Amino acid sequence: YCHTGFTSAGWTYTIIAVLGIVGFYKFAPSPGEDNYVTRYISHYFTPSSSWAIANDRHLELTTNLQEAVRISQTGQRPHIHRYRYPHSLEVASAFSVPVGGDPKVSGVKVKGANEF
Repeated sequence: YCHTGFTSAGWTYTIIAVLGIVGFYKFAPSPGEDNYVTRYISHYFTPSSSWAIANDRHLELTTNLQEAVRISQTGQRPHIHRYRYPHSLEVASAFSVPVGGDPKVSGVKVKGANEF
């Protein structure tokens, strides 16, 4: 078994970590000062203005997509007129029409749901 006490490796690492944290707070620059970490971040990272432009573009595209989804989800099929007895249209014989008695269908118009 390992030796347990204040001279074990765990306590050594803990004391080193505490000394490192105390030293960091003692020698670290104050929040108002310019330091190398702030300069590094401002130099190598993407500026906030480009993120704002990208976010605005994403918001615009999301709004357009949501409008398209809403239109497609609230759509309804057109109303159609259903005949009560559709088989009666096929009952009449095409051969029982007298000579010259063909009806003129040039004026026939298909009516919509709201037209009677």
